[in-house]
Amino acid sequence: MYERNAIVIDRYFSSVFGYDKKSNLKNNASNYIELVGILEKYQVASENENNVMDEFEKIANKIKEIQKKQESLDKKALKYFENRKNLFQSLEEDEEALKEKFKKNEEEIRKNENEIKENSENFVVEIKEFNEKSEVRTKCGRERRIIESDYQKILNVASENFGNILKEKLKEIKVFLKTDDKENVKIEMVENIMKNGAKEKVPFDINVINKAIDTSLYIEGKRAEILLTLYEKTSKLLEEIKNDTVKIERHKKQVRDSKSKLEFLSVITEYIILFLDNERMNTIGGEEEHKKVMNEACSNLQNDLIEIQNMYSLLIKEMNGKATKKLYKQLYNIEYLNDLKEQEVKFEKDISKLNMVGTLIYPDYWRLEGMRKIFETFKSIITDVYEVDLSEYEPIDITFEVNKNMLNNEVENFDDKTEEKTETQDDEEVTKDNSEDLNQENDEIPREINLKFDTSQEDDDEDDEEDEEEFHWDVDDEEDDVLFANNNIAEYDEKNDNDTDAIEEIEIQNEEDERDKKIDELLGIFDSEDTDFEEDSDDEDEDNHILQIEDDEELDDSIFKKDDEVEKTEKKEKPKRKKLFGRRK
Repeated sequence: MYERNAIVIDRYFSSVFGYDKKSNLKNNASNYIELVGILEKYQVASENENNVMDEFEKIANKIKEIQKKQESLDKKALKYFENRKNLFQSLEEDEEALKEKFKKNEEEIRKNENEIKENSENFVVEIKEFNEKSEVRTKCGRERRIIESDYQKILNVASENFGNILKEKLKEIKVFLKTDDKENVKIEMVENIMKNGAKEKVPFDINVINKAIDTSLYIEGKRAEILLTLYEKTSKLLEEIKNDTVKIERHKKQVRDSKSKLEFLSVITEYIILFLDNERMNTIGGEEEHKKVMNEACSNLQNDLIEIQNMYSLLIKEMNGKATKKLYKQLYNIEYLNDLKEQEVKFEKDISKLNMVGTLIYPDYWRLEGMRKIFETFKSIITDVYEVDLSEYEPIDITFEVNKNMLNNEVENFDDKTEEKTETQDDEEVTKDNSEDLNQENDEIPREINLKFDTSQEDDDEDDEEDEEEFHWDVDDEEDDVLFANNNIAEYDEKNDNDTDAIEEIEIQNEEDERDKKIDELLGIFDSEDTDFEEDSDDEDEDNHILQIEDDEELDDSIFKKDDEVEKTEKKEKPKRKKLFGRRK
């Protein structure tokens, strides 16, 4: 029985980077991260205790001042009572003088008693706060001692593991990472894996093995670089602790960035494990079918790695403070994951139509699951750790709004066609007032042409900006508008064959001579055109000229005037004109 290829690859790298030893770079990184965390807690606990002690000392000093003041007030009280006693012994004093002395002494006694009362109230307040701070001080002291004990344990473990890492192994790792040519390493790993599956009926796909090894070499190389950096930071931190000069903020940033990179690399490793496991799960179809499926899997892997590399590069940019909105829009392609999900949904729909007995697993489930976790991990790191809102870089479902706009446009077109019906049915009333009809045609026909399509190149910049914000019509819609602008009613009706009522009304309209006459007068440029719309080099220019005229709210009569020479030339070259709207009666 073969061993999982992911385990074989992991065992190989454990040997190369020394992860199989008790004291290694992985354990050192964990110790460093844990030490920085407990050190921060210890510093916070010590600072809190010191702050409480400062407040406690301030209250104690206030109590001492109150007590000292009370001693002074007590001395004054004894003095006043002594004066009163002496006054009672003064037998030779004048009556008025004695009375005045008693009065003055009583006032001093009352004043002193008021101060004693106020001082006692202050004493009670300070004693209450003193007791509260005593409890806080005791609690903070207890927490600080617990954290200090944990901190000391972690510090000892980190120091021991750091000191036991072999310097020779570190040199080997650095040499391995600096070597660009790793062909010998690849050959050795391939041989190990092929030997592992030598007894398999369907052999391991060599392309899958090579892809997995190449990707694993890259991932493990990046991981080892991060671990070596943390090893150096551990050395620096231990020295700072020894000298009591720890700059905790720098180490916190190092921990944050390193953990983020290691977490992202870990989910890529999980993706490769799924890729390798998928290779063994698709052997049931035989060797030929297995090779075909694996070729597709390798192609998918290559596409996925491009998106993974983009996200990893963006993560590094964010760590260095160089990520911009432009980079997020270029490198964070959430639509890629959505496409994979849509493929799974399509597969499930197709399978459900077959009414098969049992359950058929989506063949690219490994890929979807791996990429989903990679995207989720990236988003979690960026939003939770670096506090970046990715919602503005994720697509918004505008399908409803687009359908709504298209529906509104269809309603407008239907309303316009309904108006044409009404005008045709009431043609007798229209012919009563030719001037009103011409004004009405000047307003209605250009407005319907410009509703969808405009080929004018002389619009203002503001109009161009507004057009960019509006819904862009499809190619079919643009063709319809051009046909409509050229009054090619037959072709227009073929593209809108769903509206049979409108076709019937247009046929009626073709039989109206007076209507045809008015249209010809308004769009005089059609006099030089062939009604069968044969190929003509001037057609496009004439169409643009018509549409440009129709953009104006008020038509200028001078627009329709031509130079005498031009008129003569046009009369000579003018072909025999066919009727646009049917035969005249």
